Amino acid sequence: MGTVSAYKLPLAALLVLLIGSSATAVYLYKAPISDVNAIASRSADLDKQISNLTNQTDSLKTQVLQLQTTISQLQATSQAQASEIQRLKSEVAQLQSPALSLHVDIVGTRFSWSFTCNSPCDSSRQGILMVPHDTTIILNVTSSDVFHSLAIPALQVKTDAIPGRSNVVWFSAPVGTYRIFCIELCGPGHSQMTATLIVF
Repeated sequence: MGTVSAYKLPLAALLVLLIGSSATAVYLYKAPISDVNAIASRSADLDKQISNLTNQTDSLKTQVLQLQTTISQLQATSQAQASEIQRLKSEVAQLQSPALSLHVDIVGTRFSWSFTCNSPCDSSRQGILMVPHDTTIILNVTSSDVFHSLAIPALQVKTDAIPGRSNVVWFSAPVGTYRIFCIELCGPGHSQMTATLIVF
């Protein structure tokens, strides 16, 4: 037999020549293929897991969007209900107010109160409201700029002054002089936002 060049023999034949056992040679030759198959199988499993996680993420995003939509709807409903409650309160106040009464419109503006009313009430002087003592005084309070809160502590009267809304409160007081305050922090001149109520 002539000499066979090792470069012309397949890898399996070389392994047989070197080791002398075809079974061992085949095992050694196929072992790397087994590893590749295991890696491919693991890679396929990871791809499935990634796909599942992606689907779960998409599902969670959809749920979050649905929750955000529900929250927005609830907030809109809550605001509508608050407006309706305020309207009903004003109507109830009008119905409960006595026949002998005077209405005073009060507007809060940084940093003063303005009054508008009919005789015998007098609001001609800036910062002074004069009302009779034998009458229920109904105050319709609002604001022209920011949130204020009208308070007459000595008479236990308090209501918010809110832009675009009129809040109603009423009182009847004995003869005397009372201070009117803003008790909602509304700016640098807040502490000077006072007025005088004179009951004659």
